[in-house]
Amino acid sequence: MPYRILTEWAQYFNRHPFGEFREDLRAAIIARTIAASHGKPKSGGEFKLKDFLPEAFIQSQNTQPLSDEERVRRAKNIAKMWGSEVKTVGD
Repeated sequence: MPYRILTEWAQYFNRHPFGEFREDLRAAIIARTIAASHGKPKSGGEFKLKDFLPEAFIQSQNTQPLSDEERVRRAKNIAKMWGSEVKTVGD
């Protein structure tokens, strides 16, 4: 896969997330709405969205943004995995 196409998909994903995490978020919104329609939690208060999300989703939202160097390293690893050679300026 050419690097240009990979970066286009990455930009698309940043604008319109898709995949398992996004599906978990949609399911949690539906579950919270249904639970709220049946009353309040026994502990009082309101239902929170995180009450219906998998722990992996919550942990992934607490990460720091990747540095430019880390993004380049990951992109190179993906390219190698697909059998492509990555050349950067100065190589």
